[in-house]
Amino acid sequence: MELGNKIRNEVEKLNLYYIADGQKKNVTISVGGIYGRGLQLGNVSTIMEAADKELYKAKETGRNKTVLKLVN
Repeated sequence: MELGNKIRNEVEKLNLYYIADGQKKNVTISVGGIYGRGLQLGNVSTIMEAADKELYKAKETGRNKTVLKLVN
């Protein structure tokens, strides 16, 4: 969580922006991930799919967030 928030904050500090519908908007990122013991996480494909779901949770709940899930 700490690393995800640090990366997210550093991107925000860059003060990058884009223009959408004639309005200036700041570039931000969302971070999603999972953590746990290797055997419980499964194979790489399963890990990537689970992390992707957490990324979409971050985006759906307001963007510019870090969301992690513990897999037991």
